[in-house]
Amino acid sequence: MLALALSLKAELQPAQRRIVADAFGDDVQRAVQAQASALAALAPIARLPLVALAFPALKQLPDGRQQTLLRALDELVKVDGRVDINEYCLARLLRIHLSEASSPRRAPVDGVKKLPAARDSVILVCAIVAAAGCSDEASVRRAWLLAMQQAFPGEAIDWTPPPAAWQAPFERALDDLDGLSPMAKELVIQALLCAVHADGQVSVEEAELLRVICASLHCPLPLGEDGGGQVAT
Repeated sequence: MLALALSLKAELQPAQRRIVADAFGDDVQRAVQAQASALAALAPIARLPLVALAFPALKQLPDGRQQTLLRALDELVKVDGRVDINEYCLARLLRIHLSEASSPRRAPVDGVKKLPAARDSVILVCAIVAAAGCSDEASVRRAWLLAMQQAFPGEAIDWTPPPAAWQAPFERALDDLDGLSPMAKELVIQALLCAVHADGQVSVEEAELLRVICASLHCPLPLGEDGGGQVAT
């Protein structure tokens, strides 16, 4: 996981090596560097599935070690003063997995809220996903509008672009959406798929956001939505 978070930019690597060494020692730092060269050749879409593969081992770590890992990961992705979508999704997905392993639900907990009760959160999350998959504002708005037509058919909803500092509002929106009923969550996922497929392809960023959203809402990832035109396995 630490190797996945390393930057390809040479000017950032010394600071990142210090972060890993301070957290885990020089031996781990050298092992991370060795792993990074192999991961650099990995297809971008395979990054988040690796979290799932690594998770059974990571959840066996003592709680203190898990927290050290999460702090180091946060420092690694913020070393250049900004966090892109790929970095955010890596850190968020790992945090979800480890948090739920340390405090597992005793039984499935279904929300009861209906979709209109979380309207603002649906609007924001769909806008963020639309913006991740489109290169110009007209395409973003079209993708978002398709999502709105799926979620709230027949309603006139004003377009509001996602904020530049989108991560915190996004997480609050996901927490809100997790309180929806299972049927309402399914409508959210279908709306997101409309936005994702608006341009006929699934980008890595869209696929990673969709994976994080499904994990946050305790929903299965729709089959075939891992990005890059590949079928999920």
